[in-house]
Amino acid sequence: MPAPTTTFLVAFRRIAREVTSHLPKTGTLTGGSTTTAVISGEGYSSASANAYDGWWIYCDATTDALAPQGEERQTTREGFAGASGTWTFSPAMSAALAASDTVMFSPAFRRVEFLNAVNRVLAGCYMPAFLPLGPNILDIDMETSGVGSWADVATPTTKAKITTASRIIAGTQALNVVVNAATEGVQGPTFDVTAGEQIMFSVAGIGSIGGWIVRTVNMTSGSAVVLETKTAVTELAPTELRFTYTVPADVFRMAIQIIGSTTTSDFALSWAMPIFRNREFVFPQATLLNASKIEGIYYLPQGFSAPTADAYSALTEQLEPWPYEDALSDWRAANSIRIPVQAPLYPLFIKFRRQHATVTLDADLIYVPENLVVEGALSELKKELAARTGDNDLKRDAQMHALTYAKMLQSEGLSELVNLTVRSQERVAWG
Repeated sequence: MPAPTTTFLVAFRRIAREVTSHLPKTGTLTGGSTTTAVISGEGYSSASANAYDGWWIYCDATTDALAPQGEERQTTREGFAGASGTWTFSPAMSAALAASDTVMFSPAFRRVEFLNAVNRVLAGCYMPAFLPLGPNILDIDMETSGVGSWADVATPTTKAKITTASRIIAGTQALNVVVNAATEGVQGPTFDVTAGEQIMFSVAGIGSIGGWIVRTVNMTSGSAVVLETKTAVTELAPTELRFTYTVPADVFRMAIQIIGSTTTSDFALSWAMPIFRNREFVFPQATLLNASKIEGIYYLPQGFSAPTADAYSALTEQLEPWPYEDALSDWRAANSIRIPVQAPLYPLFIKFRRQHATVTLDADLIYVPENLVVEGALSELKKELAARTGDNDLKRDAQMHALTYAKMLQSEGLSELVNLTVRSQERVAWG
């Protein structure tokens, strides 16, 4: 997952400052109440009481991060007292503004309009992404919301998806497991196997305390019976455990368990999957709506050996192309893309374009360049403002911002069609 470049609030402040020529745009209060905001340094006795009629005031930060942070109100008619630098607004906020709180002023747009403009920009950003790819087994890549696919082994203290970048190897989240006994951990979904079949297993994680152990278990009877227990992985760096197992007779269903190696272990798993080396499969990718967003399927060669047996430094080797057929597309299906994949010899990954997620909260992270977001949002908002006012200068500004945004989108490689093979689609009438 790329490092975030900014937050919505940071971008919001910049856009609000630049969208019109009016000032002030942001300010630190010297006082206030539930219906007033005071910035004594903005006092000007000759200023008109109507100077800020109808302006929006948004409290973006309070000293204690409590109310009225995040609240927005509108200044009243004749609501500016120039001598003291006091704005009066309505309706009242849920708590009083106070010295050192910060606010933003906007003459034309509410926060939600800035938010919508930013989200329209983000919807046009297609970020390169890659994820582990395997047979149709739930949550092998830890990208599913929640932990419903991962059963408890004994009673782990913590079993939760996390988004802490330092604990994730691939994707946007990892499964964090904390245990207080060496027998505690998690178990993934069961899968069908055939006696004598060779299966490669790949489990990747980052330790924090103690270590983690991978076990294969027989689930044929419905209850877990341990088949093989691997050596504990105690490395704190990103590590992949990779090994091959031959399915014994009378075993028809299996699962993977990952348990703690000590009485206190804390680890985060980025993927855990079987690789069926003699099976071709069709992979359903529900997150992709268009086959043109697939950039390829790749295999991961074995990385540098780690001290633990069968353990390797994760993602230290270059991904290499793996054969796959043209994707089958059905845009209205539950899984819009189905990808026929040749039987793998190594762990596979799919490389594709992922749309940037929308933002809602001030603290929500943005993973594309801040300047790109600002330029795109300014083009949207100035175009809207030009339509309202008939200001041709604003219209020209909007066009320049749009041009800059388009160039940045292309140069950063975030355009939907950068380096992609576009497949045409025929549409035929019925009957």
